[in-house]
Amino acid sequence: MPLFFQDNIANKKCSICGEIGGTDKCGFYIREKPNKYRNECKICLNRKCLLNYRKNIKNNRLKLKAYYHQNSEEIKEKQKLNRLNNPKKYRDRDVQRYKKDPKTYKERAKIHYHKNRECILLGQKKDRKENPEKYKLKNKLSNEKAKHDPKKVLNRRIHTLMYLSLKKNKGGRKWKTLVGYDLDQLSKHLKKTIPNGYDWNDFVSAKLHIDHIIPRSVFNYTKPEHADFKRCWELKNLQLLPAKENLLKGAKLAGHFQPSLLI
Repeated sequence: MPLFFQDNIANKKCSICGEIGGTDKCGFYIREKPNKYRNECKICLNRKCLLNYRKNIKNNRLKLKAYYHQNSEEIKEKQKLNRLNNPKKYRDRDVQRYKKDPKTYKERAKIHYHKNRECILLGQKKDRKENPEKYKLKNKLSNEKAKHDPKKVLNRRIHTLMYLSLKKNKGGRKWKTLVGYDLDQLSKHLKKTIPNGYDWNDFVSAKLHIDHIIPRSVFNYTKPEHADFKRCWELKNLQLLPAKENLLKGAKLAGHFQPSLLI
């Protein structure tokens, strides 16, 4: 295998393309032990290696897998060092991969997160302790962006409400998968319940609150799988109320209601 790059050589001829100095004067590789140039130029040799790899792709993949399993720890350490030394390079690569195929990139990211969730969370905790100012700036920027985007405001508020009601039994799942409706359906329903004299901008500025017509405290659930969870968070039970009215209402119930029993 070629080990070192070498600049263009004026007199040397390539054994494959027959051009002096190689294809487009690309130059030649140099071997380590005999300290002599290869007979093939860089471009021709790369093509030759690719063809050989494609012909024996199954065997090559098996060899690579076996080598990885034997030297997995060393390879991972090298990858970590490369990422630390060249963060821009890897960020640019990730951005290009995301632009080419965002769906597959997101799916792979989800799989990686679920496989290594505990390690990722531990790493985030350590990073938060070591760099608290960094995360404060991130939170400030995200809050400023969310203020100008009604969808982000709604997504955050419904997320926090659901997280508090489940008492940390949400299990890292998105609220959309638990309730059976998405953000657009929720926003359409809530816009219909806006009181007179208010508009959607009042919800963004926190003058309007998301209210449960039948209060959350009445329902009997601790997990999303319980029947009362769906009854509590269905669209019919959600409305927008002015902040003062919602605070005065609290957990009061207008009529009779029978909660379901926990299974």
